[in-house]
Amino acid sequence: MYTLRSWGAQHDESYTMLPDFPGYPVTIRAALTLLFALSDVGADKFKWMLYGDDDTVWVVPAVLKLLNEAGLNHDDPHMINDYHTECWKLHQPNGCVESKVGADPRCLPCPTGQSFCPCKIPPGCTQLDNWAVQNCSVQARILPYGGAGIIYSVGMLRLLAQDPQFYPSLVLRDVVPNEPWGDRVVADAPRIKGYGFTDITKHKDPSADTYRMFGAISLINDPRSPADFLVAVTEAAKHQPHNMRVALSIHVRTAVAIAGKHDVVQDFLPVYRQIVHTMYSFHHNDTQAHAKAP
Repeated sequence: MYTLRSWGAQHDESYTMLPDFPGYPVTIRAALTLLFALSDVGADKFKWMLYGDDDTVWVVPAVLKLLNEAGLNHDDPHMINDYHTECWKLHQPNGCVESKVGADPRCLPCPTGQSFCPCKIPPGCTQLDNWAVQNCSVQARILPYGGAGIIYSVGMLRLLAQDPQFYPSLVLRDVVPNEPWGDRVVADAPRIKGYGFTDITKHKDPSADTYRMFGAISLINDPRSPADFLVAVTEAAKHQPHNMRVALSIHVRTAVAIAGKHDVVQDFLPVYRQIVHTMYSFHHNDTQAHAKAP
């Protein structure tokens, strides 16, 4: 941790680590990150939070381009991710499938004249019981694939922190051994407050033929090694440049490297850097043009 903090300080980065919570999955730490970060940084110090795993790669120029061109207001309650899973089999936490749409089907229409707006959902979708979807316009849980990352506006984080008891109690209730995923409550909490995933499909370049911009070419719990993933990224850059240009993030799973008892620094970081370089190569001319998000 000392090394991470020392290296990170040169780039205005900070690192911390929470202890385990006895009786809870380790992923509870990921679920609590939102409010810990809000409390540590301060709601008046930032506008957007990029939330992801430790192996989520954010394509920051593409993110800035989205936020600027869509004209999203950071004070509005936005939760942005288009890599969704749909849980149609009620009370079966493992019975979820990847959505092939990219837009949250629960969102009510934007006001006339607005292309982008927070995703307000019908009252029947805001129940406290995550599985009680019978009165919702879509009778399934709509959840993010956390490895692809989620963008939160400070307005959404303020909403979640408004009642200091709301979010922590929800995390302690929902991140449990039989549903040990920290990236579910981070979407269920906004849902209970009346919001789903902001629809960003209109931002996508018409030349791109992918239905999502988060987690480009990444599979859920991708079994590929970082080296194999680099091969896939390189091929996609050659044959699917339009899709790669709109990519906001990718998920290069370090778990595969760690499980294989590889040296993460020697075996993973060089490949990781090549992947990042390839993703950013599509945005050399965008860095300055989109340097300031709204």
